[in-house]
Amino acid sequence: MTSSQNSHTSHTPPPMGRSEKIAVEEIARTEVHPVHAWCAIISFFILIIVVGLADLRLFSSIPPANPTTSEQSESSSFLNASPWVKSVFDWNQGACDWIKRTEDHVSTESPFSRAVQPWVQTTLLMTGEGGGDVMVGQEGWLFYRPSYRFLTRPDENIAGASGYAAALKAILAFSEDLRIRGIQLVIVPAWPKLAIHSEKFGAGHLSESPPLMPSFYPNWRKQLEEAGVLVFDSSSALLEAKASHPDGTYLKTDSHWNPLGMKRAAEGLGAYLEEMQLASTGTVVANETQKTIRNSGDLLRMLRLPDRISEPMMESVEISIVRHADGSRWLSDRNSPILVLGDSFCNIFSLEGMGWGENAGFTEQLGAALGQPVDAILRNGDGAHATRALLARELNAGRDRLAGKKVVVWEFAASQITEGTWPIIPCRENKAAPQTFNTKYLEVADEETQEMTCMIALVGTVPNPNSTVYKEYVGHLLLESLEMADGSPAPSSRALVYGLVMRDHKLTALASLRPNQRVKMKLRSWSSAEEEFGRYQRSEPAGDLALEPVNWLESFSLVD
Repeated sequence: MTSSQNSHTSHTPPPMGRSEKIAVEEIARTEVHPVHAWCAIISFFILIIVVGLADLRLFSSIPPANPTTSEQSESSSFLNASPWVKSVFDWNQGACDWIKRTEDHVSTESPFSRAVQPWVQTTLLMTGEGGGDVMVGQEGWLFYRPSYRFLTRPDENIAGASGYAAALKAILAFSEDLRIRGIQLVIVPAWPKLAIHSEKFGAGHLSESPPLMPSFYPNWRKQLEEAGVLVFDSSSALLEAKASHPDGTYLKTDSHWNPLGMKRAAEGLGAYLEEMQLASTGTVVANETQKTIRNSGDLLRMLRLPDRISEPMMESVEISIVRHADGSRWLSDRNSPILVLGDSFCNIFSLEGMGWGENAGFTEQLGAALGQPVDAILRNGDGAHATRALLARELNAGRDRLAGKKVVVWEFAASQITEGTWPIIPCRENKAAPQTFNTKYLEVADEETQEMTCMIALVGTVPNPNSTVYKEYVGHLLLESLEMADGSPAPSSRALVYGLVMRDHKLTALASLRPNQRVKMKLRSWSSAEEEFGRYQRSEPAGDLALEPVNWLESFSLVD
């Protein structure tokens, strides 16, 4: 057989079976009446036009551009040598930002999206597909997609401030800053649900199966420990609790551990600190009371299901509220030799806004296990850098949160090792006198409120409620041209304020503010609001603004 014959033979389709022939013949005989065809075409164009016109009004209220961060400025500094190239780069960056803000805004505010999305998500849930960052497991269990990426990521590094090599570098730099002051660093990676409950995702049926870990993790941990960083692995405590508890150690429809898993992890950490002679059992007696909480998990809320579908999937858990023997609240103690830096895994069951109760979280349980309250800096999200930045801000302002500390426990979601951003953040004591910025930036005194008229100069990040895990989000504003309520000049020309831009996954009126708008605002001190709002996820001012005093926005109204 010749080569041409071989070529011809290789491209000859196999003979069709009887059913395939029938299908082809039926398709060939299919006829569409012209009236039906035109109706379909016209209906399609009407749908496009109506949806487009309905959403057209949304383009007039697109959120403002996010301010360029110091990291972005440094990464693009090589363009400064060429103004023309820099202008092209800036234009492209602005266009990309506008497209993203437009997509987020339309997906959030579109009436058609609001009407159709719940039912589309319901269909995807019933077919086991999930949606967005939510993955569907077995028996109603939901999983967070970034956690899946973390556990299945190949053993390779990523250049820049992300990836496990960047995490290693940042952790070692932080550890060195602490070591200089004689403080030991203990990191506590909070393992994602999929690592402990892989059987609920379809990875076998053995409840006693070992935890799933990314391939790079053992060597990564070894490098940390060889450099003097202690690593507490909570997986053993979680697996032990899981083996004896029918509901496991994680919430079914949430990305966090359940009260049992959290309590066992905290108790395990307490025993570890005592074993390493970093803590000793105190004499403060904790009084624990039980309370039942029913709530929807963050993953379930992200699916945006209709109420009649989501309500039967709500969970009930029993939390252990920790109080002192006299019934008073078990609050963090700044004089404690133990400082905990933590994210939402610490806040769950402690921060009321998360919906799972309060006074029953990780730091409360750790303190109860040690017989002494601990100091804590907690904030939802961005565990790779947020709490370090808050600690650095305290130190730079002359407030030494590390004074008298023997150990710093740094808890963060394990998925942050590859999914988070890991800048180097110096955390050293500022021995110089604290700088005073009040001549330029307003700082409302404690127990006071101030009303003034001002111009909005900058608006911080406003999240897309459809793509964020947390229900609440705190944004920031930079205000200029301050005038007191009576028209007299304010004592400072500018003010930096925090305010709630998202509550219960819905944008607040504050999220609609834009630069150059003139508003009347009522402000109070940030210290008076920090206890209630300080642990929510928030956008931080960039660069030198991060060192300025911050106030809390109590209320506002537009000035015509």
